[in-house]
Amino acid sequence: MLRLEKLVKLKRISLLGITVMLLGLLLTTLSFDSEEAQAKDLTPPALIKKIIDRHDVPVASGAARRTWTWGEFFAQEYEPYQEAPDGSRQVFYYDKGRLEITNPQADPNNDYYATSGLLLRELITGQVQLGDSKLSQREPAKVVLAGDNPPLLDTAPTYADLQELVSFDGSWKSSDLTGQTAGFFLTKGGTVDSSFISSSKVKYAQYDPTTGHNIADIFVKFMNSSGPIFDGSRVVNGPLYNPLYVFGRPISEPYWTQVTVSGIKRYVLIQAFERRLLTYTPENSPEFQVELGNIGRAYYQWRYGQPGPIPALDPGYQPPTSNPAIDFYNKTTKNLNGVKSVQFSEYTNFQEIITIQYQAPNKRYYLEQYPPCGLNGYYAEIAIETRVFFNCLVNNQPTQKWTYVDLPTPFRWPQYGDIPLNELNSNYSLGPDTKIGTEPVKNIITTGLDLQGFNRASIIGISVKSGLPLEGSTTYEAGGKKQVFNTRYDRYNQPFNLQPPSGAVPYDPFQVNNLTQFSGVRSGNYSTMFETVGSSVLPQAEPGELLVKFKEGQFKSLAQVEGYLGWDASRGLLQVKPEATGVALAQLQANPQVEYAEPNYRYNYSAIREPNDARYPDQWYLKAIKLPRAWSLNTGQFLNGANFDQVKVAVIDSGVNVSHPDLQASLMGSSDVFDGTHPNDDPVGHGTLVAGIISAQGDNNQFGAGINWRTKLFSYRAGDRRGVTCSAVSEALRKATDEGVRVINLSLGGYQRCQTMADAIDYAFQKQVVIVAAAGNESSDTPSYPAAFPGVISVAAIGRLGTPASFSNYGQTITLAAPGVNICNTASTTRFGCADGTSFSSPIVSGVVALMLAVNPNLTPAQVKAILSATATPAPGKAAGQFDDHYGYGTVNAYAAVRAVATGQLPK
Repeated sequence: MLRLEKLVKLKRISLLGITVMLLGLLLTTLSFDSEEAQAKDLTPPALIKKIIDRHDVPVASGAARRTWTWGEFFAQEYEPYQEAPDGSRQVFYYDKGRLEITNPQADPNNDYYATSGLLLRELITGQVQLGDSKLSQREPAKVVLAGDNPPLLDTAPTYADLQELVSFDGSWKSSDLTGQTAGFFLTKGGTVDSSFISSSKVKYAQYDPTTGHNIADIFVKFMNSSGPIFDGSRVVNGPLYNPLYVFGRPISEPYWTQVTVSGIKRYVLIQAFERRLLTYTPENSPEFQVELGNIGRAYYQWRYGQPGPIPALDPGYQPPTSNPAIDFYNKTTKNLNGVKSVQFSEYTNFQEIITIQYQAPNKRYYLEQYPPCGLNGYYAEIAIETRVFFNCLVNNQPTQKWTYVDLPTPFRWPQYGDIPLNELNSNYSLGPDTKIGTEPVKNIITTGLDLQGFNRASIIGISVKSGLPLEGSTTYEAGGKKQVFNTRYDRYNQPFNLQPPSGAVPYDPFQVNNLTQFSGVRSGNYSTMFETVGSSVLPQAEPGELLVKFKEGQFKSLAQVEGYLGWDASRGLLQVKPEATGVALAQLQANPQVEYAEPNYRYNYSAIREPNDARYPDQWYLKAIKLPRAWSLNTGQFLNGANFDQVKVAVIDSGVNVSHPDLQASLMGSSDVFDGTHPNDDPVGHGTLVAGIISAQGDNNQFGAGINWRTKLFSYRAGDRRGVTCSAVSEALRKATDEGVRVINLSLGGYQRCQTMADAIDYAFQKQVVIVAAAGNESSDTPSYPAAFPGVISVAAIGRLGTPASFSNYGQTITLAAPGVNICNTASTTRFGCADGTSFSSPIVSGVVALMLAVNPNLTPAQVKAILSATATPAPGKAAGQFDDHYGYGTVNAYAAVRAVATGQLPK
């Protein structure tokens, strides 16, 4: 038999010529059969035929064994295009692509006389190109990416599933991962994880800086391969492709997926380019391992099938707006700021509990019934400028010496503020006009929920004449029972004789008295009206407890410590007589065998007491951080071997109510490292809300949704209503780390740095645990711990308008900001409750971290922190990556962070 190339002679019909003619005839006769098509010339022009023949004639003739580049010609259309001379252009559909002639009068010798359409971009985005800059929006193509069509596997991904994973212009970019394993796995819905890394033999070989995507080595080799091509007269060897013309630039990362081919399950690697989809099937014979997807067929099916609905925009939330009640109240602040003095009284079930006297510009007297002070005892506090004095009073007489603490900033009054829309957590409305005595009164009504999920309604009567509040009432309803709080404002502009008490002594954190049990200064039910002093300024510590670390395990002189009672080596906790705590600490700090000794400091939960008068069932904060789009990529699980698994998350807090229906699916364990009394409960309510923000069950028609619906949640109770202790938090950190937890949330803090906790955090970091902590609610730039420890992700709070919350801490230790006003989720009463504070900003970020780790469990804490910082929505006036004292590196963007992980955007 003669060799094929010897049969090719000028002006002679050869076997190859017959093959070409037959191929052209075949392609022509298989044209799309429609009345419109029959009315037009269905024969592809010579130039189109030349482009097709270059790649496919060698395959059709048997001269090459490889994938078809174009495949079967099946349709010809005239499609609208704005720049075409008559408003439409001629297009030719093949199995694996499309060619267009936009201007038939152009120079046919120009390389771009016929172009290859950006079909993949249209399929993924749903934007049909009707001109150079004219687009028509429709639903992205729900056509399977590879394998049998229709698919036999419910998990087979479609072109539409890539819409959150692609970029076209480099507006966001993956990191250069050249040389690393390509192991991301894609399933239907666009869910991505890194579960295929251990199985993949494919590496990233090249990075395209224009679109910011890595290209798999197997595809780089294919696009730059050589082999038999038809030059118009004969078959020769040469480069098969002009990569930019045939494929375009990469618009996605390579992803593994599972599909069926002729009914048989196969693992296939896919990667989207502007014009083509490439697939790699390791089980195929070498010549057909890399193939071009049937994008021409998929596009035609999508465009000429039933048009789908226009996709919904990114879900948003409705920012709060003002109303007549808010406007009226805010007008009163201008009058209130002219008040020189006032007395404020609060009654519980009509019994007076609290009295507060204010004297401009810098004095306050606070008195509250307080049983630990004794029978008929009261807690008393006097604030003057930067010094706060406190004591117990019985029969109006002090029971001990007055004690004082100095504040970092001076106390100022009056500071009556407007109701800021950014921190609106109430439904406000105007009630009927009434009178108090002869004074006309306008009533403002607020309704909503509290932290425990109890209904709450308040009414404030404000003088129409003076704009001053005259009385108020708040009613709680819980289990059919009512509790009523009443307030009265009187003695306006009548001076009070507030003087510093004589003989006062500095506050001793180890002092054994009833004041060490006081949980904090209350400000009544209308704390938006007053600037209060919180007990977080006190460096509180547990009397009789010290945290000690010895050098090289030396304990020889331990029993000689003043007041020695016992030693818990597992916790590093030394117990001494409470009255000897200060002396024992001094002895230990002077002992050369001791590496460090410190008080067992108590930390506050990072939540604030503000009116909680509104419920937002749609949980505005979820949309504010773009979670719906993040959920389109992953809702919290990843493939671990042959089974799905979830990320382990720990909440170290006041405990969790394990019976809450919305937490039972995720809760894997709960324990009490504080005093062992509440391993399955949360007497405070703080920890249950934190846990729900992270992992409340989503999509189950009850309560709200957590950030990550499929976590494995571990709860560690580390405190009570007074706060948590350093020793308990440190023990919980180590226990959680040993449980294999990947994320730990710490919605707590204080100004005292505890070395024992620092050591526990370092231990967790060594085990690749990500730690997220609340920045604090003192409106201060003083570092708060544990948020200020190196490596910890410190979270500040923003409000409903996306601007910093007035209570949030700020400064150089802030990493990110997250919503912290009216955050609603699981309440410890098995209800749905709401609260404000950085305590509830922190778990929002913790939940996002858990989503990121569900996509790629191999991320390090440093990578997680870097990705969150790089993808955050920048502070106003800042660019991405620029720091701001109030926002850190910006507001957490769940979608951008999860997409960055899913597409390989991993900072070095």
